[in-house]
Amino acid sequence: MPNPTTVYRGPLLVRFVRDQWVPIGLPASYVWIPTSLADNLVIDFISWQVIDTGAVPPSSTFFLTSRSSATGGISRAYLLGWTTTQPATSAGVDGSGIKLGFLLNDGNFVSHDGSCAGSSAQKPAIGALPGTWPQAGAPFQVTLTNGPPNQVAALVLGLDSSSYLGLTLPLEMAPLGAPGCRFWHSWELFLPAVLTDGLGASSFTLQFPNQPLTGVRLYATWLCLDLSANALGFVPSGFSTMIL
Repeated sequence: MPNPTTVYRGPLLVRFVRDQWVPIGLPASYVWIPTSLADNLVIDFISWQVIDTGAVPPSSTFFLTSRSSATGGISRAYLLGWTTTQPATSAGVDGSGIKLGFLLNDGNFVSHDGSCAGSSAQKPAIGALPGTWPQAGAPFQVTLTNGPPNQVAALVLGLDSSSYLGLTLPLEMAPLGAPGCRFWHSWELFLPAVLTDGLGASSFTLQFPNQPLTGVRLYATWLCLDLSANALGFVPSGFSTMIL
Protein backbone atom coordinates (compact mmCIF):
# COMPACT_ATOMS: atom_id res chain seq x y z
CA MET A 1 0.00 0.00 0.00
CA PRO A 2 2.12 2.90 -1.24
CA ASN A 3 -0.39 5.61 -0.23
CA PRO A 4 -2.33 4.38 2.81
CA THR A 5 -4.91 6.50 4.59
CA THR A 6 -4.71 6.51 8.40
CA VAL A 7 -8.31 6.25 9.56
CA TYR A 8 -7.50 6.29 13.28
CA ARG A 9 -4.44 6.04 15.47
CA GLY A 10 -4.97 6.14 19.21
CA PRO A 11 -6.29 4.14 22.17
CA LEU A 12 -9.06 1.58 21.73
CA LEU A 13 -10.61 -0.08 24.77
CA VAL A 14 -11.98 -3.42 23.59
CA ARG A 15 -13.16 -6.41 25.63
CA PHE A 16 -12.90 -9.56 23.50
CA VAL A 17 -15.30 -12.40 24.30
CA ARG A 18 -14.81 -15.93 23.03
CA ASP A 19 -17.29 -17.06 20.34
CA GLN A 20 -19.02 -13.67 20.25
CA TRP A 21 -18.95 -10.75 17.84
CA VAL A 22 -17.21 -7.85 19.56
CA PRO A 23 -17.55 -4.52 17.71
CA ILE A 24 -14.49 -2.29 17.36
CA GLY A 25 -15.71 1.25 16.89
CA LEU A 26 -13.92 4.23 15.39
CA PRO A 27 -14.23 7.68 16.99
CA ALA A 28 -15.33 9.11 13.64
CA SER A 29 -16.92 7.73 10.48
CA TYR A 30 -14.81 6.91 7.45
CA VAL A 31 -16.29 6.84 3.94
CA TRP A 32 -14.65 4.89 1.13
CA ILE A 33 -16.00 5.58 -2.37
CA PRO A 34 -14.62 3.36 -5.16
CA THR A 35 -13.98 5.15 -8.43
CA SER A 36 -14.06 2.04 -10.61
CA LEU A 37 -14.85 -1.68 -10.52
CA ALA A 38 -11.12 -2.34 -10.21
CA ASP A 39 -10.84 -0.57 -6.85
CA ASN A 40 -10.28 -2.69 -3.75
CA LEU A 41 -10.43 -1.81 -0.07
CA VAL A 42 -7.51 -3.11 2.02
CA ILE A 43 -7.68 -2.66 5.79
CA ASP A 44 -4.62 -2.98 8.00
CA PHE A 45 -4.77 -3.14 11.81
CA ILE A 46 -1.55 -2.26 13.65
CA SER A 47 -1.28 -2.92 17.38
CA TRP A 48 1.29 -0.44 18.70
CA GLN A 49 1.00 -1.33 22.37
CA VAL A 50 -1.18 -3.62 24.46
CA ILE A 51 -1.65 -2.25 27.97
CA ASP A 52 -4.09 -4.76 29.47
CA THR A 53 -4.55 -8.27 28.09
CA GLY A 54 -6.92 -9.45 30.80
CA ALA A 55 -6.37 -12.94 32.22
CA VAL A 56 -4.72 -14.27 29.06
CA PRO A 57 -1.13 -13.20 28.28
CA PRO A 58 -0.54 -12.21 24.65
CA SER A 59 1.26 -14.65 22.39
CA SER A 60 4.58 -13.67 20.90
CA THR A 61 3.11 -13.57 17.39
CA PHE A 62 -0.66 -12.96 17.38
CA PHE A 63 -2.14 -11.05 20.28
CA LEU A 64 -5.77 -11.31 19.19
CA THR A 65 -5.68 -15.09 18.93
CA SER A 66 -4.60 -15.64 22.52
CA ARG A 67 -6.73 -12.81 23.93
CA SER A 68 -10.00 -13.94 22.39
CA SER A 69 -9.52 -17.63 23.13
CA ALA A 70 -7.59 -19.04 26.06
CA THR A 71 -7.12 -22.35 24.22
CA GLY A 72 -6.34 -20.85 20.83
CA GLY A 73 -9.41 -22.63 19.47
CA ILE A 74 -10.85 -19.69 17.54
CA SER A 75 -9.31 -19.19 14.15
CA ARG A 76 -9.85 -16.62 11.45
CA ALA A 77 -11.34 -16.99 8.01
CA TYR A 78 -8.90 -16.34 5.20
CA LEU A 79 -10.80 -17.78 2.25
CA LEU A 80 -13.10 -15.72 0.07
CA GLY A 81 -16.82 -16.22 0.42
CA TRP A 82 -17.03 -16.24 4.19
CA THR A 83 -20.67 -16.24 5.29
CA THR A 84 -22.43 -15.73 8.60
CA THR A 85 -23.69 -19.33 8.56
CA GLN A 86 -20.24 -20.72 9.31
CA PRO A 87 -19.34 -21.16 12.99
CA ALA A 88 -16.25 -19.56 14.50
CA THR A 89 -14.22 -22.78 14.18
CA SER A 90 -15.45 -23.96 10.78
CA ALA A 91 -13.29 -25.32 7.99
CA GLY A 92 -11.32 -23.00 5.77
CA VAL A 93 -9.45 -21.18 8.52
CA ASP A 94 -5.99 -20.90 9.93
CA GLY A 95 -4.88 -20.25 13.50
CA SER A 96 -3.55 -16.74 13.08
CA GLY A 97 -6.29 -14.36 14.13
CA ILE A 98 -9.96 -13.74 14.75
CA LYS A 99 -13.03 -13.61 12.52
CA LEU A 100 -13.71 -10.13 11.15
CA GLY A 101 -16.92 -8.77 9.68
CA PHE A 102 -18.52 -5.45 8.81
CA LEU A 103 -21.89 -4.12 9.90
CA LEU A 104 -23.30 -1.71 7.31
CA ASN A 105 -26.29 0.65 7.48
CA ASP A 106 -28.23 -1.23 10.15
CA GLY A 107 -27.25 0.37 13.44
CA ASN A 108 -24.44 -0.62 15.73
CA PHE A 109 -23.51 -0.65 19.41
CA VAL A 110 -19.86 -0.68 20.44
CA SER A 111 -18.88 -1.10 24.07
CA HIS A 112 -15.49 0.20 25.21
CA ASP A 113 -13.90 -0.86 28.47
CA GLY A 114 -13.46 1.74 31.17
CA SER A 115 -10.36 2.72 33.08
CA CYS A 116 -11.92 3.62 36.42
CA ALA A 117 -12.36 1.13 39.25
CA GLY A 118 -14.98 1.55 41.95
CA SER A 119 -14.66 0.80 45.66
CA SER A 120 -15.14 -2.92 44.91
CA ALA A 121 -12.03 -2.81 42.63
CA GLN A 122 -14.26 -3.62 39.65
CA LYS A 123 -14.59 -1.35 36.63
CA PRO A 124 -18.22 -0.58 35.76
CA ALA A 125 -19.01 -1.74 32.23
CA ILE A 126 -21.64 -0.59 29.75
CA GLY A 127 -23.22 -3.08 27.38
CA ALA A 128 -26.29 -4.28 25.54
CA LEU A 129 -28.30 -7.49 25.39
CA PRO A 130 -26.83 -10.08 22.97
CA GLY A 131 -28.13 -9.71 19.44
CA THR A 132 -29.55 -6.22 19.95
CA TRP A 133 -28.58 -2.85 18.48
CA PRO A 134 -30.12 0.62 18.15
CA GLN A 135 -32.93 0.83 15.61
CA ALA A 136 -35.34 3.63 14.70
CA GLY A 137 -38.74 3.19 16.34
CA ALA A 138 -37.62 0.36 18.63
CA PRO A 139 -36.71 0.18 22.33
CA PHE A 140 -33.06 -0.51 23.11
CA GLN A 141 -31.80 -1.62 26.50
CA VAL A 142 -28.41 -0.37 27.72
CA THR A 143 -26.98 -2.45 30.57
CA LEU A 144 -24.62 -1.77 33.47
CA THR A 145 -22.48 -4.46 35.10
CA ASN A 146 -19.75 -4.39 37.77
CA GLY A 147 -21.17 -1.19 39.23
CA PRO A 148 -21.38 -0.45 42.95
CA PRO A 149 -24.07 -2.67 44.52
CA ASN A 150 -27.33 -1.16 45.72
CA GLN A 151 -26.45 2.35 44.59
CA VAL A 152 -27.70 4.99 42.18
CA ALA A 153 -26.48 5.18 38.58
CA ALA A 154 -27.47 7.42 35.67
CA LEU A 155 -26.94 6.99 31.95
CA VAL A 156 -25.33 10.04 30.32
CA LEU A 157 -25.58 10.69 26.56
CA GLY A 158 -23.28 12.82 24.43
CA LEU A 159 -22.73 13.84 20.82
CA ASP A 160 -18.98 14.48 20.60
CA SER A 161 -15.90 12.41 21.45
CA SER A 162 -13.28 14.93 20.33
CA SER A 163 -13.92 18.00 22.52
CA TYR A 164 -16.20 19.25 25.28
CA LEU A 165 -16.53 22.79 26.62
CA GLY A 166 -13.41 23.76 24.71
CA LEU A 167 -11.35 20.90 26.17
CA THR A 168 -9.85 18.03 24.20
CA LEU A 169 -11.26 14.57 24.96
CA PRO A 170 -10.65 12.20 26.62
CA LEU A 171 -10.35 14.33 29.75
CA GLU A 172 -8.60 13.12 32.89
CA MET A 173 -10.82 13.37 36.00
CA ALA A 174 -7.96 13.42 38.53
CA PRO A 175 -8.33 17.20 39.07
CA LEU A 176 -11.96 16.52 40.03
CA GLY A 177 -10.94 13.95 42.64
CA ALA A 178 -11.28 10.79 40.54
CA PRO A 179 -7.76 9.63 39.55
CA GLY A 180 -7.66 7.01 36.82
CA CYS A 181 -11.07 8.05 35.50
CA ARG A 182 -11.80 9.86 32.23
CA PHE A 183 -14.48 11.75 30.36
CA TRP A 184 -14.55 9.96 26.99
CA HIS A 185 -17.30 12.05 25.40
CA SER A 186 -19.42 15.15 25.92
CA TRP A 187 -22.28 15.04 28.42
CA GLU A 188 -25.39 16.62 26.87
CA LEU A 189 -28.17 14.62 28.52
CA PHE A 190 -28.52 12.98 31.96
CA LEU A 191 -31.26 10.35 31.95
CA PRO A 192 -33.30 9.46 35.06
CA ALA A 193 -31.30 7.56 37.67
CA VAL A 194 -31.80 3.86 38.32
CA LEU A 195 -30.84 1.57 41.21
CA THR A 196 -28.27 -1.20 40.89
CA ASP A 197 -28.89 -4.63 42.35
CA GLY A 198 -26.72 -6.52 44.82
CA LEU A 199 -24.27 -7.39 42.04
CA GLY A 200 -23.99 -3.84 40.74
CA ALA A 201 -26.13 -4.46 37.66
CA SER A 202 -28.89 -2.33 36.19
CA SER A 203 -30.27 -1.14 32.85
CA PHE A 204 -32.08 1.70 31.10
CA THR A 205 -34.29 1.36 28.02
CA LEU A 206 -33.91 3.98 25.31
CA GLN A 207 -36.73 4.60 22.85
CA PHE A 208 -35.54 5.96 19.52
CA PRO A 209 -37.83 7.99 17.22
CA ASN A 210 -39.62 6.18 14.44
CA GLN A 211 -38.27 8.35 11.63
CA PRO A 212 -35.04 7.30 9.89
CA LEU A 213 -31.91 8.54 11.65
CA THR A 214 -29.26 6.95 9.45
CA GLY A 215 -25.76 7.90 10.47
CA VAL A 216 -26.68 9.47 13.81
CA ARG A 217 -23.97 8.73 16.37
CA LEU A 218 -24.50 8.87 20.14
CA TYR A 219 -22.13 8.19 23.01
CA ALA A 220 -23.19 6.87 26.41
CA THR A 221 -21.61 6.36 29.83
CA TRP A 222 -22.97 5.15 33.16
CA LEU A 223 -22.17 7.53 36.02
CA CYS A 224 -22.29 5.56 39.27
CA LEU A 225 -22.55 6.94 42.80
CA ASP A 226 -19.70 5.41 44.81
CA LEU A 227 -18.76 7.56 47.80
CA SER A 228 -15.95 5.22 48.90
CA ALA A 229 -14.24 5.04 45.49
CA ASN A 230 -12.66 8.49 45.35
CA ALA A 231 -12.98 12.08 46.57
CA LEU A 232 -15.47 12.90 43.81
CA GLY A 233 -17.81 10.14 44.94
CA PHE A 234 -18.65 9.02 41.40
CA VAL A 235 -17.25 6.36 39.07
CA PRO A 236 -17.89 6.39 35.31
CA SER A 237 -18.22 3.17 33.35
CA GLY A 238 -16.60 2.48 30.06
CA PHE A 239 -18.44 4.25 27.26
CA SER A 240 -20.39 3.05 24.24
CA THR A 241 -20.87 4.28 20.71
CA MET A 242 -24.37 3.93 19.27
CA ILE A 243 -24.97 4.35 15.56
CA LEU A 244 -28.44 4.44 14.00
